[in-house]
Amino acid sequence: MQQEELTVLNIYAPNTGATRFIKQVLRDLQKDLDSYTRIVGDFNIPLSILDRSMRQKINKDIQDLNLALDQVDLTDIYRTLHPNSTEYTFFSAPHCTYSKIDHIIGSKTLLSICKRMEIITNSLSDHSAIKLELRIKKLTQNHTTTWKPNNLLLNDYWVNNKIKAEIKMFFKTNENKDTTYENLWDTAKAVCRGKFMALNAHKRKQQRSKIDSLALKLKELEKQEQTHSKASRRQEITKIRAELKEIETQKPLQKNQ
Repeated sequence: MQQEELTVLNIYAPNTGATRFIKQVLRDLQKDLDSYTRIVGDFNIPLSILDRSMRQKINKDIQDLNLALDQVDLTDIYRTLHPNSTEYTFFSAPHCTYSKIDHIIGSKTLLSICKRMEIITNSLSDHSAIKLELRIKKLTQNHTTTWKPNNLLLNDYWVNNKIKAEIKMFFKTNENKDTTYENLWDTAKAVCRGKFMALNAHKRKQQRSKIDSLALKLKELEKQEQTHSKASRRQEITKIRAELKEIETQKPLQKNQ
């Protein structure tokens, strides 16, 4: 990243003894931690009073963990950028409570390159995801990209019919005695490639639009659920999550192919 190495450590803390586990990780990695280190994952513990919907007081475990993080110059980046936010990453069905127990921890010196950070819906897990965008310079790359057809499109009935119609129209318009077979074949390949790319872009746009619409509705329902829990709303949330998961688990269409 901008000619600098950025280390990302992913951890998963146990349900019990999370503070002890994380403090041990910090001790084990103390010599390797620097200003370009990010620690991400499920900490299984909130870090502030705003990280829980019930607003319980900060207990000794949380105080000890924050102290240990501060001693190695690490901070909760999300809470630093959003000091008053009440968004959460996990819902506990047995307790009907929300909490933010997933974190991205990093050095305070790296806050200047943090462009944006938000909690987003993750249909593949019972935890929401945290998205962090960094300010980085785009490096120019001098290379050519070889186009390859997206095999998934070949299994799509609608796409197949569109391609067949395009090929039929092409040969009907261009096949004549003045055109060599070599030129005809090369041109046909270019036409098919362009059609594939256009159809793929159309399908991807449709898929993205459906995902965005469902994700927005899910976020609105979850926000309502955090203030007033209803069984019917929870059922609708589960239904939307299942629909999103079905879309996301399908192999995605390749970009510009």
